[in-house]
Amino acid sequence: AQLASAGRHAEGSFRVRMRTARAPGSLSALFLYEDVPGHANDEVDIEVFNDGSGRVLLSTWRDGRLTRSEERELGFDPSAAEHEYRIDWRPGEVRFLVDGRLLRAWRDGVPHRPMKLMANAWWPTWLEGAPPAADAATVVRGLSAHPFPADAERR
Repeated sequence: AQLASAGRHAEGSFRVRMRTARAPGSLSALFLYEDVPGHANDEVDIEVFNDGSGRVLLSTWRDGRLTRSEERELGFDPSAAEHEYRIDWRPGEVRFLVDGRLLRAWRDGVPHRPMKLMANAWWPTWLEGAPPAADAATVVRGLSAHPFPADAERR
């Protein structure tokens, strides 16, 4: 399943409240994606492993090339309760936050073209894990984009 904004955003703070499925082998994500068919797209990802481990994969892509990728520990099971996942993106900087806590910030390899706000749950071929025995669902609430004020300071 996937949700996507109709338009593209040049920068802003992008958020979702999400409780992930307990479904090993799948991911739940908040991401920005340029989404231009046949084009080397820009992208920024927070991808949560749906195995209860509390692992999250943070990535940036510029011109269709992976520029940064890092796995982090959340310190909780994201399938046990809702949490807020947030990407703050400006030209030259991307910040990844969970429940208001900064996980990572990068100032190099940052995407530079407007992107759609998206959330999804998916089964990548590169991730091992059998489907769950019972139905499982990622619950997404409050998917939102917040433009930065023109006079906002960079942090």
